[in-house]
Amino acid sequence: PITINRKSLVVDIDLGSNGGLAIKPEPWDRTGLTGGNQVGFSRNISGEVYSSAKVELPELSVGPFVVEKTPVRKMERYVGSSDGIAGMVLLRKFDAFAIDLKQNRLWLVPKQFGGATPP
Repeated sequence: PITINRKSLVVDIDLGSNGGLAIKPEPWDRTGLTGGNQVGFSRNISGEVYSSAKVELPELSVGPFVVEKTPVRKMERYVGSSDGIAGMVLLRKFDAFAIDLKQNRLWLVPKQFGGATPP
């Protein structure tokens, strides 16, 4: 799970997303990310453009790893069953990752210098 402000989120991995973390309104509020100090624009899969609140978190956790300076945006129009999606900006904070579809697991290798740090 991804942890923000001691609240756990379950998100889908979106390898086509060039964003960090995008979460639905309910988990956004549950994690204390109400408001947002910036407004950005997002485009959904059908090409519709809409505005969304966004913040840069100084720190969040992905499993046991601490990740710094991650952009998070509020995703008003996500219809998936998870709390949101993790995109490539977040995944690039690791040296490598592997997706085990059969076991429904994501394996992460922390960066040696900078990026995600082990516990």
